[in-house]
Amino acid sequence: MQNFFPLVSHSQPYEWGQIGSDSLVYQLSREAGLITGDNSSKPFAELWMGDHPSLPSYVKFPNGEQTSLHDSITENPERFLGKAYSHFGKKRLPFLFKVLSVRKTLSLQIHPSKEIAKELNQRYPEVYKDDNHKPEISIALSEFEALCNFRPYEEIVQAFEEVEVLRELLGNEVIDKFVNCTQEERRNCLENIMREFFQKDQTQIKDTISKLVAQIAEKQDKGPRDNLVLKLNEQFPYDIGVLLSYFLNYLTIQPGEAFVMDPCEPHAYIHGNCLEGNLLH
Repeated sequence: MQNFFPLVSHSQPYEWGQIGSDSLVYQLSREAGLITGDNSSKPFAELWMGDHPSLPSYVKFPNGEQTSLHDSITENPERFLGKAYSHFGKKRLPFLFKVLSVRKTLSLQIHPSKEIAKELNQRYPEVYKDDNHKPEISIALSEFEALCNFRPYEEIVQAFEEVEVLRELLGNEVIDKFVNCTQEERRNCLENIMREFFQKDQTQIKDTISKLVAQIAEKQDKGPRDNLVLKLNEQFPYDIGVLLSYFLNYLTIQPGEAFVMDPCEPHAYIHGNCLEGNLLH
């Protein structure tokens, strides 16, 4: 047991986190003695457990001293990682482990591939601070909602049939090309659709979302994606992500269920608590 040490970890107060005692991150931090005082109005979004330099955990030694896990591993990797540390390629953990408590939808994210991450880190080190691709796994701790990767081709075609305002915004030519394309052409046609979206100005996006929200409001029986659109627009009025949600898988998973996000796959957490693991190497 001489190489077992308690870790002192820290949380991130991102705006989208659950507030105060409603947050699982807060509850775990409080129980572990990591926070004190009145934090009832503060968001507790992420609890980081690992040696990432941005927010490392600290090793607590029997004499009460604390040293960052990052420094501890650097000084004595075999003691803190075991003899297998040499297989990691670097003297640090190959993953970052987090608990997330999500109150409000996060921004839509796409993690680059390893090759792109290296290039971005070299060209823009002040923005892309490391060269890792960060594929992720999320394991639900409560009912958990998320958007993850593009929907199957057939479902996107159906969305164009059911949501007329998308066709009005993008135009028949680009949509018909996607609907009638071969399987080999689907990726390029979907890229064309995304390109068309981001070429629209904010007035066009706002007008389209206004029509869409009005149409959904008139429905007697609203489906899960209808309610999702209303939720997203309430949180981020007239944001282009409201429309892009029709192209992504909408997941609602239960505790113990999980999903994986590979590099270059768009994703966004919507609500709930989860464990998240980021592969760093």
